[in-house]
Parts: sequence; C-alpha cells; structure tokens
Amino acid sequence: MTIGNYEREAIEDCYQSLVANLSVTLLLDKLIETKILQNNEQRQIRRERNLKRRNERFLQILQQKSNEEFYRFCKILESSDAQTLILLGQTLRQRAEDKQKVVEINEKNQVIAASPPNNGILLEDTESDFAHVMVDVFAWGNNHSGELGIPLSKGKVCPIPARSKAISKLRPVMIQAGYDKTYVLSQNGQVYEIGNVKLKDDDHNDNNLHMPRLIEELSHLTIVKIAIHPDGYDALGITVKGKLYTWGESPPQQITSVKDEIFTGISCGRDHRAAITNQGKLYTWGFGGLGCLGHGNSKTYKEPTLVEALADKMVVDVACGTANQNHTVAVTSDNTVWSWGDPAGGKLGRICSSKKPCTLPVSIDGLQNKGVYKVVCGSNFTLALTADGSLYSWGHGNHYHSQHGIIGAVERPKKVDAFKDKRVIAIAAGSSHWLACTIYGDIYAWGNNDAGQLGVKTIKLSTDVIQVDSLIDEDINQVSCGFSHCFAWKSSLLHKQE
Repeated sequence: MTIGNYEREAIEDCYQSLVANLSVTLLLDKLIETKILQNNEQRQIRRERNLKRRNERFLQILQQKSNEEFYRFCKILESSDAQTLILLGQTLRQRAEDKQKVVEINEKNQVIAASPPNNGILLEDTESDFAHVMVDVFAWGNNHSGELGIPLSKGKVCPIPARSKAISKLRPVMIQAGYDKTYVLSQNGQVYEIGNVKLKDDDHNDNNLHMPRLIEELSHLTIVKIAIHPDGYDALGITVKGKLYTWGESPPQQITSVKDEIFTGISCGRDHRAAITNQGKLYTWGFGGLGCLGHGNSKTYKEPTLVEALADKMVVDVACGTANQNHTVAVTSDNTVWSWGDPAGGKLGRICSSKKPCTLPVSIDGLQNKGVYKVVCGSNFTLALTADGSLYSWGHGNHYHSQHGIIGAVERPKKVDAFKDKRVIAIAAGSSHWLACTIYGDIYAWGNNDAGQLGVKTIKLSTDVIQVDSLIDEDINQVSCGFSHCFAWKSSLLHKQE
C-alpha cells in the first residue's frame, strides 16, 4: 500500500524546505535501520552526488512508502539533534494530520490541499498518481492596467472578487503582483506577465492588457519561484537549477555574479532584493538606504552580497520592505526572527534606543521560540506566521493595517486577536492592506480599501479584520497582493484516469 493522499500532499507542501534542509545523507543509516529504506533504495540515493538531487530522489522514494513508514520518518526527524530537522518533522506530520481533519469535516473523499501542491517547486516524479493541478483564480481591487486578468470593459475597479479565466487557464503555482502588473508562474515553469508591462508595437490595445503574455526570454528555462514587491516594478525568479534571473524595467537576464550558488528563496523590496541559498546563506543587494541590506552601512550594492552577520545561521525565510521605508526581516532555523533597516513606525518589531538606522540584523525578542516560519512586509509594517497558525503584526497603523485598533505605531509584535480561534495557513501584504487565509479556506482582509482591495463590495477603509464573504465555500488555499489588487486561488489535485 503506497502513501495516502494526506501524507503525499504534506510532502509536496513542504517540498522546498525538505529539499533545502533535509541532509538525508546523514539520515541514511538511521532510515535503513528502521526499515524505511531498503539497501537498493539507499544505493539509488547515494548515486546522486548533488545534495539537492539526492534529497529530491529520497522524497520520490518516500512518496511510494506506506503511511506507517511516513510517520516513522517524521518521528526520526523530530527526535534528531538539529532544530531544522525537528521543525521539518513537526510541520510534515502536522500538515498530514490537518489535511485528514479537513477531509473528515467536509465529508470529502479527495483532499483540497492547504497550499499549492508544491509551493512553486515542480515535482519531477513522473509516476505520481496525480495528472495535473486545476486552479480557480479570483481577483479584485485595482484594474486600471488590466492587472487582474479581467477585461477593462468590466471595470477599472473591482471591489468584489471575480474569476480570472485568463489566469486560471495557466494553472498557476504562483501569482506575484507588483504596483500595476502581475506575474504568473504556470505549472510547467513558464512566466507570464499581465497589466502595465512593456508591450510589442502590435499589442498596444487596452482590450488586450488583461491577457497573459509569455515572457519569451525566459521560456527556455524552467522557473520554480518568482517574486516582486507590491510597490515594485522589477521581479526575481529562480530556475529549477537554483539560478537567479531578474526582469521588469530591463529585459530578463541571469545574475551571474553568484552563478555557483544554488538558491531556494527570494524576496523583492521596491529597490532592494534578498535571496537564500540551499545552505541557508542570505544575500542582499540594491539600494541600501537606512541600512536595509544588513551590511553595516547604507551603501548601495549592485551585486548580491553575503550578509556576514547571519553567515553562521541557516536562513529559512526573508521579506523586504518598500522604498523610503526600507526594512528587511528574516527567519533563521534556530527559531529566531531578525530585522534591520529603518526603525521608524516600529516596523523593526523592537524598541530601538536610537532613531538612527539599524544597519545590522538584530533579533526580535518578542518572537523568540514562537515557531515563526513565514514573514511578509508591506510599506511600513510586517506580518509573521507561526507553525501553529498564529498571526503576529507590528509597524505603523495609519490605515489600521497593524490590526490592533490603533493608528499609531505598534513597536513590538502582537498576536492578531481576530485569529485566536483560527489557524492561518497563508498571508500576503499589499502596500497598505493585508490578506490572510485559514485552513478552512476562509479569506480575511483589513487595511486600506481605496480601490476595493478588501473585496467587500465597498471602497471604505476597514478598522477591523473582515471576512471576504463572496469567497466562502470556495476552498481557497493561497493569496497574493499587489499595490492595491489581490488574488486568491485554490489548487485541486486531479487523479489520472484509469
């Protein structure tokens, strides 16, 4: 009997973290000992010299195992000495158990995954029971440039979520939105652009702005992750081989100064960038105003440069803020959250003794050992999501987007009370608004609403977290925000026909 649906999807959900951090080489003897692996399977894995490919091969083998072997593997990770492996084991097991609960509650026979089936990482297991992913994408908010993938004839502001057929047809695994444009990563690793993008001479027609256009200069590559800041114009991408590419205001090109590194994570600010390697090293570059690059100064760096202050840590996530409010936040595998850059408005999440920029990473005491694994930055505020689904926010609340009932600064992370009885699985930040998705597929929004970006039929600002009622029962599992436009979508795994 092969592994069940919940367990398979849990592996796929955590695929990126597993590939980056598994260190399966060190576990092989233990896995043989506990009979999770056979000798011939061990030989298959050891043949792969590249660590990433070795981990990928192991995960393919694990997907063919029984449920009992799957949970034994989680237990081995949880009982290891390394904090990263402990967290991976806990997350993997919890994901599988949560999926089973969702199925039981909804009385369904097939799981609707709690996040995209592969978090933007393309699985190469050709023997999978799943033929492909079907995606239903909803969009709302500002549509002046067709950035929602919805014809301009249906309105330049869409305050109610509507299906974006043009984007849904691409079966996206990632949707990343900028100031007035949107990038879509399709299931086969191709990148499409929508909205205010550079068009060919024969494409300058308002009726066509909402139609996705393949970025042909990237079409020879398999892209597995993309990023752009909600205030931004330039994007980053990672190929299946872990190489960095950039595009937007300039034509697509590889960032060759770090071509020997393998990257697994990226984030874009308005004018600065960050990227994480498969060894957990953090590189930053771009405009360094207010110390947002973490190099001990406020200089601009044209090429990716290692953040030396975190060189002895394993970085697992990073988020960049916007221009004029430059700050950066990162999470390391030892359960620590770090911040640096502009301290104004409390967006660094800690009381700063000086109003001077913080040019080096400093830990946020209020989030120590909270299990944070995901951070996102808006213009001058930040959200942090923990492994148990709790949500923390801090920063300036001029649009109530700190969600603590005040307009002033929240200088230390505070748990968002509106979610105290809910488990959040996905978060996204616009310039001054937020979206959150719970494990049951409910979408909540708060903050600025001048373009209908809260999805609640009006353009009035909301001082409270409000549910996007029109998406109830849609089983949403992912969200994304641009400057003032939003996306929410669900991914359904379709079985191959017998």
